[in-house]
Amino acid sequence: MRLTLDASLPIVQRDEWDGDAVRERIFAWGAWESESPRYDDIARLFLFARETGTRKDDYVAPCGDIVDGEPVLVTSGMRYALAAVNGARGGIDAPAEMLDEARALLARLLGRVDVKSASCAEFKVLPDGTPILKGYAIVWGGRDLEGDTFPPDVDLGEGLLGTAPPVLYEHGQHPEIGVAILGRVKSQQRDNIGWLIEAELDRSNRYIELLRRLAEEGRLGLSTGAVAHLVERTPQRSIKRWVVAEVSATPTPAEPRTLGAEVVKALGILQEAELDGGDEAAPAAARDGASNTTDALREEQANLKSEVGMYTTTTTADVSVALGDWMKTVAYARTGQYSDPTKNITITPGTAGGYLIPEQHVPDLYQFGGLLAEVWRRCALITPIGSPINIPMPNMATNPSGGWAVYGGAVAGFFGEGATITQSTMAFRQVALTPRTLAARARASWAITHLGGRALETTVFRHLTGAWEYALEAAILTGTGTGQPVGVAAAANTGRYLESRATAGTVSLADLAEMYARQMSPQTAIWVCHPSVLPALLQLSASNVIAWNRDVATAPPATIYGRPLFTSPALGVLGSAGDIIFCDFSMYALALSDPELDATAAESFSDGMITYRLISLCDGRPLVDAVVPSPVGTYDRSYYVVLDA
Repeated sequence: MRLTLDASLPIVQRDEWDGDAVRERIFAWGAWESESPRYDDIARLFLFARETGTRKDDYVAPCGDIVDGEPVLVTSGMRYALAAVNGARGGIDAPAEMLDEARALLARLLGRVDVKSASCAEFKVLPDGTPILKGYAIVWGGRDLEGDTFPPDVDLGEGLLGTAPPVLYEHGQHPEIGVAILGRVKSQQRDNIGWLIEAELDRSNRYIELLRRLAEEGRLGLSTGAVAHLVERTPQRSIKRWVVAEVSATPTPAEPRTLGAEVVKALGILQEAELDGGDEAAPAAARDGASNTTDALREEQANLKSEVGMYTTTTTADVSVALGDWMKTVAYARTGQYSDPTKNITITPGTAGGYLIPEQHVPDLYQFGGLLAEVWRRCALITPIGSPINIPMPNMATNPSGGWAVYGGAVAGFFGEGATITQSTMAFRQVALTPRTLAARARASWAITHLGGRALETTVFRHLTGAWEYALEAAILTGTGTGQPVGVAAAANTGRYLESRATAGTVSLADLAEMYARQMSPQTAIWVCHPSVLPALLQLSASNVIAWNRDVATAPPATIYGRPLFTSPALGVLGSAGDIIFCDFSMYALALSDPELDATAAESFSDGMITYRLISLCDGRPLVDAVVPSPVGTYDRSYYVVLDA
């Protein structure tokens, strides 16, 4: 794969985009059907091209068109491409460095032109100070990035995941913002244009300023993310079912017609009208505080960068507060001590038994490394609201007559003219999640607490979060289901497939090949092994030829059969059941609330220590509870393949 877009081409503004039609015009212009196609010219209008370039599928993400016989770049096409780079509809399979380069190029090109929408954002101040994001997350008709079209009667899954999906930024793919929740959808309706949503945003969130600025520039749109295994399309790529898991604010939605979302920004001190003493409906506190911060805010707004995807802070108070100083404030508040009057730090009680970690520091907490980052990105994430949480899933345990269990009892067949079409009955089951407390505790001296800042952050917070992350990783992999989640490799997972080991005490090529074949979705599954398995992998051979790592001078590959390989000490050691697994974590439901922090001195009053606690609500379990039988013969498969002892 190589980046091929020609940034020197002229740019044309256009709202509509028909990717299929554009591709055909580009190929025709490049003499595709002739004996000498102009491969290099064709590649100039696509964001990426594979090395060979001899097939139409080798050209990825068209960004331009042919106008009056000449190649040009098109704003709507570049927005489509940027949406794909940022993860819309599954994203683009390319190295992270290449995606970063493409993102920067498209942002620069889009920054050259005025892309302001006719329905650009309107700003006003609500009396109660609540910021609102309003716009069309889905527009009926047309074709989006993947050629999909949404009819007005599409099933959006309101009865499955509820009517209050979280609001993210760029589908949680932004390298800095990550999966920070900006707010929640509070109301929704279908009209003759599309699916109109209104979301209530977190007024303390540092990224609200980003949304305000993008909306003001006409760049802000809305996009939706769906639960992948529940998506249903017709052969004509009309969406029948699209279970909305999240709504994303993005400058590059998969459907450019959603650009022009209306942001009702209720943070008056960041609004020019408020800085000038305008809108009398603004809260009195915001008007009074504005006079003291006008110069600083004007300077901040003047320095805002215009590149798409940049973000800024929202307020002048908590944004600059170090995490350690905030932890110090929590400790002082809980123990009745005075706090530093020179710092304006607020703490907000949460629902799990602690104080909500400031929004600007939540991305730091969720910057998991290695395996947990991959699992987190792939899981079906659910916000714990109520208990239990029930998720309907097809029953895949038994093949219906003439059909395959993977379709939950639905059977299709061929029938003669006038014949009665046999009716099949679908079988469903409920996946029940019961959020439980996930907590970590650690003690620190009053001396460290009093220092605050980096000292408290590095000595306490990093250890707390590390313990919390490992407990979560271990539960997802090997949890017993008793007072904790059900792990994919655990005996409690009745949907796992146990592959018999060819040779005791080691891992062989035969084991890996059979595990790959038994996986229901090998294109999306990942490998996880205990570190003690690595020596066996490094020495894998076939006919006296090293099969995995060719020599000791190079680093071993991070894949097996093209799929990522990660290690985790939570799995069993080499030779035990589950020392290596091959699992599709998109078929794992994870309910997890944002962690909260609390502190107390009551447990260690005599020795002058402070106990900190990181706490959240969590549960998880596989979505499929049985191995999937083959519709022909006997060859069971699973989304969770585990090597037996």
